[in-house]
Amino acid sequence: MIARYLKYAPIVCCEDTGDFPISCVSIKREESYIDLFTSLKEQGYEKIGLAVGRMEKESASTGLIMQAYRDIIVYSDESMIVRNCRTYEDGIQAGIHFTGLKDLQVIVTNGDDVAAGILQPLSSNQVTVIGEENLLSSRLFNFSTINHTINQCGKAAFHLLWEEEIRTVSIPYTVIKRV
Repeated sequence: MIARYLKYAPIVCCEDTGDFPISCVSIKREESYIDLFTSLKEQGYEKIGLAVGRMEKESASTGLIMQAYRDIIVYSDESMIVRNCRTYEDGIQAGIHFTGLKDLQVIVTNGDDVAAGILQPLSSNQVTVIGEENLLSSRLFNFSTINHTINQCGKAAFHLLWEEEIRTVSIPYTVIKRV
């Protein structure tokens, strides 16, 4: 449906368009989640909580992290997952929920501000918290984060608008380990 509008102006999607003839910039979220959960499992972590922003049906990235979580962690306890976490305040509520879970070792979140909120009722001495996007909050609270370099995605998308050729640009991620 979107491809029909290419006759009016160039279009660039900020998700992988697969075989569709539309330029795109994609972030390797699936790979980053697989790498993160694999690394945590290899380090011996077993009780890993997860905070996500939306339901899998609403968000492709939530679907990717949930699939990696289920495939690698192989943990089916729904109490380990808190949904609808988008803000610092949501993180505080998630942190309150997570305080009631025994032997929780790690909490992986969908954002640094959510992670900062989780650290209000919990402390980094109790549980390791990992955020996303390397925002100021992860630097101030000194917790690890997955940097998907969203700003590079925007820059690459802008440059693709001026190219005649349809291309896919893949943006790398980094895991920034702190503490």
